[in-house]
Amino acid sequence: MIQQPISLRLLQLVAQHFAKAFVALVFTFPLLAADNTAENIRIEKTPIARPVMSWSTNLGETYDATYTGLDESNHVILHLIDDSTSRVPFAELTPASQAQARSCNASELISVLILGDSMSLEGFGKRLDQRLRDDPHIGAVHTYMACGTHPLSWLKSKPYATIKTFCGYWSIESVAGTSKPREINEAANYGSKRVGRFVPKLETLLDSVKPDVLIMQSGNNFFSFFNDRKTIQEDLHAKQVKFYVSPFMTYLATKPSSVRKVYWVTPPHAGKVTDEIQSFVHDNIRVQTRSLATLIDSRAVTHYPYKIMSADKEHFEGQDALDWADAVFGLVTKDLYRKPLTAMPKLTDQAIAMGGWDPPAAPDTSAPTLKVKAKLLSKTPVPSPDKFAPYREFLVGCLYQVTEVIEGKYEKDKLLVMHPAYIRLVEQSLGKLKVGKTYTLQVRELDKTSLWNTIRRDDASDSFDLAPCLLADDEKRHPDASTRGTEPKSSIVHQAHP
Repeated sequence: MIQQPISLRLLQLVAQHFAKAFVALVFTFPLLAADNTAENIRIEKTPIARPVMSWSTNLGETYDATYTGLDESNHVILHLIDDSTSRVPFAELTPASQAQARSCNASELISVLILGDSMSLEGFGKRLDQRLRDDPHIGAVHTYMACGTHPLSWLKSKPYATIKTFCGYWSIESVAGTSKPREINEAANYGSKRVGRFVPKLETLLDSVKPDVLIMQSGNNFFSFFNDRKTIQEDLHAKQVKFYVSPFMTYLATKPSSVRKVYWVTPPHAGKVTDEIQSFVHDNIRVQTRSLATLIDSRAVTHYPYKIMSADKEHFEGQDALDWADAVFGLVTKDLYRKPLTAMPKLTDQAIAMGGWDPPAAPDTSAPTLKVKAKLLSKTPVPSPDKFAPYREFLVGCLYQVTEVIEGKYEKDKLLVMHPAYIRLVEQSLGKLKVGKTYTLQVRELDKTSLWNTIRRDDASDSFDLAPCLLADDEKRHPDASTRGTEPKSSIVHQAHP
């Protein structure tokens, strides 16, 4: 704490009458230097005059000094009347003095945009938002968390232009002129009759929020690509990750915006899939983001099992979620404050220097259909909703023996069809499917072009060598398909044969 002798206080009182005569060299926004030394403070080329101001601490101390900046340790740097420099911890200042420091440093404050999926809704997103909001280097934080999303959910391109989240939404937005953010918290509302909320779009947020930094928490929903949760088909699964990540990064790379830095928070340690699958997902996100995004590997700071955990062996809350957020905050800020953000080129300029970032093409959402006669060999048991909470949709696999190809080409003798077991938490009538009966099925491949591709699923047949299919008519039953807004029919649409 600053100790002021009586003589110095008298000088300060006299100086208040001549405040406008004092000019201080002002230091720019504090960022961690490469050597992380506390003395590394960069002086602006053009000095800015600031008056002597009154400052106070939570210990009741008051004094007058000129604000000159913040160091990387979150100390307010003040120029005293005797020309000495003192540092006061930002956290020890009163709220009024903290606001005063932020106002002095307004031109250098960072704006952050956070996008997250259901993993953020469990406490991670709120905690990360709060940690950043409390950081004196951060001027504004806008956080949006939407359950069941993947990277394309945040873009306006079809088929996700009007996609909704039905299993949880939470937004926390900075409001100009006040320190209290505006919140919409629907994180715990999973009811089957819920209308849903549109997922905010990156195109709009970049223009309205004008973030310097984007933090993207996404990737857990990619685990649904792996039918048996253990087998990796290198080429197929790499293409699926690319389909969702590449257009998102390409948009950021080619759309001029205020963004200078992107952090991608990859999935934490989970028990749903093998360690090899988790590594595969992380590595392929890294490939598609290239060096345009800095990856935060959550597995390094989390470990399954968690104290408060969902039945899906992925989602967790409580102190584990808070610890995860604290660790991510530390990793992000340590990297972010290593050098002045204003000295970093805009993301689009970085992309131009890298090369290879062409304007994004609209995703191809078409898929050929196949019509066959096939005998049902086995059915995957339908789980209870608590097994896949917080999601509202779930697919289960049925294995068929193909007896006749009516339309299209199919060379294998087995067919794996994923049937919706729940839509908006309404259980579908899969009981009508009888093992041993033959059905006429018109199907399409459940590939990257399907709205159902990232929906949680289970297949007990271990048919990892078969490309999963979906009834063509079931594509229309997805909550964000053309039938949006109507309750889905709980019926099987294929024809039974004796």
